[in-house]
Amino acid sequence: ERASKIDPNMDRNLLSRKAVSCAVDNSCHLGTRIAAVQVCGVMGEKGALSTVRDLAASRDSIPLQMAAIHPLGQIGDSSDLNRLQNAAKSGNIYAKTAAEKASSNIRARNGE
Repeated sequence: ERASKIDPNMDRNLLSRKAVSCAVDNSCHLGTRIAAVQVCGVMGEKGALSTVRDLAASRDSIPLQMAAIHPLGQIGDSSDLNRLQNAAKSGNIYAKTAAEKASSNIRARNGE
């Protein structure tokens, strides 16, 4: 869907590597890190899965955690359901909603 709107002349591998790099770089602006995490999900960047998992489980930055939950639903697998369940129990209604949607996406991909 949205990934199809990315310029076909763009080097997708380079974009993915840059997105993963920015997502974990604490010196990058928070907004840049959030956008980078979202790019990883939109592009289906499985190489970012470890990073996305870490950020979705972290409570160091609630906005970044919430931004990572959605891509986890896009590129994660059934092993992420517990992580998403924990995020849903965090007490943050937005994290709960995002985690429930991400879990639903994973289950739908698995035919559950």
